[in-house]
Amino acid sequence: MDVLATVRRYGIERGLLGNSRLWLVLGVAAWGIRGFRWAWKPAPTRVFSGTLAEGETLTITQLPPRPSRRKRRRAARRLRRKG
Repeated sequence: MDVLATVRRYGIERGLLGNSRLWLVLGVAAWGIRGFRWAWKPAPTRVFSGTLAEGETLTITQLPPRPSRRKRRRAARRLRRKG
């Protein structure tokens, strides 16, 4: 679990709902960091902008997700054993 997620949760539970000023300050800081990360994330890129003529179609696809590090390691291990 993300450390900042834990601090945010404790900030709500122990700081806002409890009486711990330290957790409240840490929670506010963690929520602020999350807000800055959200504000600074890159805008989505536009791939296509235009009009389609009558009879034209547009196919939308999604690339498959990148294999996890574990799967990449296992595949590399299998290749080393075979080769």
